[in-house]
Amino acid sequence: MRMTKETKALLLFFITYTIINVVLLVSAENAGNAALAYPALIFPTFWIVSGIILMCMIWLLKIRVNNVTRIILVLLSTPLPYILSVYIFNMIIQR
Repeated sequence: MRMTKETKALLLFFITYTIINVVLLVSAENAGNAALAYPALIFPTFWIVSGIILMCMIWLLKIRVNNVTRIILVLLSTPLPYILSVYIFNMIIQR
């Protein structure tokens, strides 16, 4: 399979987005109870900024989200997988 420059750009954005999300999550867990407002402020701000960057990247590079790989990359570059995983994890723990 040959990757186009648009797919490579989306893949690079996804990898960077995921790394920053993991770093923010780990630092929020290490902050403890003293910084309860930290995730409530940082995560939504990061998600909004990264969403704007993703939309600008799609618009400026004229990326057509028309194949399965690009659709998956765009969906994984949103907060949806993170929110779903937290929800599922909390459901499992409460049982």
